Amino acid sequence: MVVKKDRWYLVASRDGELRNYRVSRIHMAKVEKETFRRPLPFNLAAYWERSKAEFV
Repeated sequence: MVVKKDRWYLVASRDGELRNYRVSRIHMAKVEKETFRRPLPFNLAAYWERSKAEFV
C-alpha cells in the first residue's frame, strides 16, 4: 500500500507485472486460499518513484 497526497494505492502483481490500483476504485475483494511472496529484493519506495516517473 502506498499513499500519495490523500489517495491510497495497492501495488500488486498481475500476469507477472506490477500494477498500481487506486484503493477507492476497488469495490469488492474476496479472500482466496492462494498465497504469494514478495519478490526479493523489492524496494517499494524505489518502485513507486519509477512508476510515477513512467506515468508522467
